[in-house]
Amino acid sequence: MKKQTRYKRSVRFKATQVICGATLIIAVIGLSGGYFLGFRLVRTLIGENYARMAGLLANSVDRIIIEEINDVKTYVDSPFWKMAIEESNLRYKTMSPEAAKRFFLDTDERWKEALPDSPLVKQYLDSTLSIRLRKLAKNNKTVVEIFATDKKGALVASSGKTSDFYQADEEWWQRAFAGGKGKVCMGNIEFDESADVWVLSIAVPIRDESGQVVGVCKCLEGIERFMGHLKDFKIGKEGHAVLVNEKGNIIIHGEIKPLSMKFAKEEILRKIYSTERKWEIIKDPHIHKGKIFVAYAEILHPFLIESGIRWVVFVDHDVDEVFAPLNKLFLQMSVVVAIVILSLIPVAFIFGGVLAKPLRKLSEATKEIARGNWDYDLKIKTGDEIEELAVSFRKMLSSIREKQKEITEAKDKFQNLSETLDAKVRGRTKELTQAQEATLNILEDLQEAKNKIEETLKIKSEFTSVVSHELRTPLTAIKEGIAIVLDGTAGRINPEQKDFLDTAKRNVDRLARLINDVLDFQKLEAGRVEFRMEENDINEVVREVEKEMAPVVKEKKLDFSVKLDKKIHKIKFDRDTVIQVLTNLVSNAVKFTEKGAITIITDYDRKDNAILVSVKDTGPGIKKEDLPRLFRRYEQLEKGKGRKTGGTGLGLAISKEIITRHSGKIWAASEPGKGSTFCFILPVKERRS
Repeated sequence: MKKQTRYKRSVRFKATQVICGATLIIAVIGLSGGYFLGFRLVRTLIGENYARMAGLLANSVDRIIIEEINDVKTYVDSPFWKMAIEESNLRYKTMSPEAAKRFFLDTDERWKEALPDSPLVKQYLDSTLSIRLRKLAKNNKTVVEIFATDKKGALVASSGKTSDFYQADEEWWQRAFAGGKGKVCMGNIEFDESADVWVLSIAVPIRDESGQVVGVCKCLEGIERFMGHLKDFKIGKEGHAVLVNEKGNIIIHGEIKPLSMKFAKEEILRKIYSTERKWEIIKDPHIHKGKIFVAYAEILHPFLIESGIRWVVFVDHDVDEVFAPLNKLFLQMSVVVAIVILSLIPVAFIFGGVLAKPLRKLSEATKEIARGNWDYDLKIKTGDEIEELAVSFRKMLSSIREKQKEITEAKDKFQNLSETLDAKVRGRTKELTQAQEATLNILEDLQEAKNKIEETLKIKSEFTSVVSHELRTPLTAIKEGIAIVLDGTAGRINPEQKDFLDTAKRNVDRLARLINDVLDFQKLEAGRVEFRMEENDINEVVREVEKEMAPVVKEKKLDFSVKLDKKIHKIKFDRDTVIQVLTNLVSNAVKFTEKGAITIITDYDRKDNAILVSVKDTGPGIKKEDLPRLFRRYEQLEKGKGRKTGGTGLGLAISKEIITRHSGKIWAASEPGKGSTFCFILPVKERRS
């Protein structure tokens, strides 16, 4: 008895797998999509929020700068200031410009070497205004140093000893005085060694009651004092606020000294500044490791812009900390989904059992039928597709019984037909065998004909080569003999004899050219011509051909010119064979052109990345139907006795073979009555054929 196959996985197990798998797939897609969409939404919201924070911090810095400038303006508006400045300016009325200049320079030299307790320094630092400035610097924690100069740039009063007495040669003073017009200006961040702090300079013009500029005040303010809110700014554990200058150097940061390092690489800063959304996620800036979330806002204070200063406030935060809540939420949702899937397993198992019960009945019915019990009564009442399958199964059994009878009858008919068909097949096979033998005989005849053709072509090629070589030797002797007689070496000749000899010489030269063409073509066709591919200038080759062919063209009273593209670079080609092609094309143009001009043109063909060379004439032109015949071997467009020009018909065939060996292309364009143009291209770079 044949052993029954047992299947490892039941329908119940598969149904359980499908339900749990489908739930898992839906959950994974839902979680992934939710996380992706949530990540994008949260990233956008955080970016916009951080950009707003950066904007608020930038506005606060802008507001502080305005307040500090207004404070300095309030200081200089005091009557004590104006009185001291006007008193200093009065002493210049009795001085000539030269004397004043000497006074400034002399005092400035002595000032630099003087100690703070020297009479010269105390003269200025013990004044009433200087005492007020010291109290101001002591009471105002943001002010590191403050001093005033008169309209000539000389020191009037100061909160401490300044580095120079004469300030008019300083750029900040010149910008603030502005030629007597007065202008508030700011300086960039710098380190004050005496106070050991980083300071920002504010220069304000001092005006009298009539509005005239009578002096300039400069106030140095510690940036960490009045911008301390940026330094103390924190978001979470890793979030900071950073103030940077136009070069990306850090000015304010909670843990980094001013101007000691860059906030990020230049390419990262360009990427951040180029985005319209004012925020970006960047990787590995100078001040952090890994990815950080960055938003920025530029401080657009007019005095900063006019002073050529660009400050940007950045808010940066570690990406892992920014998205930690979202990651935590995703993890919690994953745990919930896992619990749901585990809960579904028993439910899916019960559902699979319900689904498998009618299928088991159907399986039992098929086993009974397989044993030969065709009358087995299959009863399944599920009210769904399975019951419909059972009904169809019963109908199938009935149909099989009927078909079985039909098959038995058909089997007998087939047996009779098979015997008749076998006899016919044997007859047809004999006929096919005879046809096959006839076909093989035809193929053998064709192969023999092919071999004879190839042998004939080889004999023709060898014969042409031998004949050409054999003709060349006596032809050379004839040519030399005619030349000796013509030049008078063999004795004087009369004019009539000279005419006959000239005619003979021309025909011998023509015959020599024909033989050379045949030999050249045979060498090219046999692959015996070596091409020396070297760097050459095509324009130099064209000029050489122009010089060589000029007498021939001039003899026929034709104009001869070249148009060269001077931007063409050198490329690799065989100089001698390309000269042969050009000479052949120009010779053909001269041969068929009776009046007008012949022009050689070079150009760069961008489409094919090749150099294009054209030979253009004003001859009779060529019919469109004759153009395909031009480059065939031994082909002449003029036939019979009416032919005006001689030749073998190999010149253009040789030219085509040469250009083809250069991986180039040659063609002709012409219309009857409008002349002809023969063109060829040489690739700039060597290409595989």
